[in-house]
Amino acid sequence: MALTKIADGGMPAGAVLQVKQTSLNTVVSASLSSESTFVDISGMSVSITPISSSSKILVSYSLNLGHSVSDQNNSVRLMRDTTAIVGSGGSTANVTNFSRNTTTQINEVSTQYLDLPSTTSAVTYKVQWASGTGTFYLNRRGGNAQFVCVSTITVMEIAG
Repeated sequence: MALTKIADGGMPAGAVLQVKQTSLNTVVSASLSSESTFVDISGMSVSITPISSSSKILVSYSLNLGHSVSDQNNSVRLMRDTTAIVGSGGSTANVTNFSRNTTTQINEVSTQYLDLPSTTSAVTYKVQWASGTGTFYLNRRGGNAQFVCVSTITVMEIAG
């Protein structure tokens, strides 16, 4: 089987060119009041500068979410810079992840998405959240902070 080479660097197509990660094991909270108004999750972003404009970027995240109020719709969407690449639009029906806390316990949500940004300029991937009444938490349950989890966002540049 012949391997396809990219011009800049000679790496075979599908090779991992670089990996970047942001990891948080601290609590982040936001008082949210609209299921359709998304805000950045503080600290949950990672930047990468692709080596080639033909590269793909594999974005993976794992978030631990809690809510102070039971029975709330909790939505997450993935962003490239200021553009929603998964979960565009202003409706919680069009999101990357959706969960509904039936108690104030923690829910883990995760996603993998293969993006083609077609650039060699720096790109920032981040996650945003939206929810109804109450406080939305990253890395802890809604009832108390007895246990603190870790959440991550990872990007891998894959040769095109």
